[in-house]
Amino acid sequence: MVFVDKVREYHNDREDDKLEEDINKAIDYCISNGHLEEFFTSRRSEVLEVTKVDYTFERRINTFKDYALAKSWRVYFLCMK
Repeated sequence: MVFVDKVREYHNDREDDKLEEDINKAIDYCISNGHLEEFFTSRRSEVLEVTKVDYTFERRINTFKDYALAKSWRVYFLCMK
């Protein structure tokens, strides 16, 4: 969880083009603090690519959920009139 928490902390309210930089900072943090050091060192590029895909997919789903919720509230209020 440390890695995911750090990615979220570093990337909070930042543009998507900064995601790779923030993931690398999280990897560096984990390595320097002894969290799965060997894993992050040997598989850094793989972790970077998988995390980018997962993070952007998660954001898209959340955006869609927000849109769907807003749309459903709008329909509800229109029906109440």
